[in-house]
Amino acid sequence: MKLPRILRACRIDKPERCRLADHDPSETFGLSTNIEDARPILAEGVARLGELQQRLYANGQWGVLLVFQGMDAASSST
Repeated sequence: MKLPRILRACRIDKPERCRLADHDPSETFGLSTNIEDARPILAEGVARLGELQQRLYANGQWGVLLVFQGMDAASSST
């Protein structure tokens, strides 16, 4: 799946109608879940997000909410 299509699927234009229950937390948009395959994509995304954050900060008008599911990272070890 191409990035613009993924972004359209994840973008929330009407927050008053957004329900997290309507979104599948296991959705991968056809991307590999192998960490080695994901590293370059993640690095590119982080760089792009940094650029866009600078633009938003400079504008002083908009914000971005990112929601991450951290099942592996958030679990506690006993």
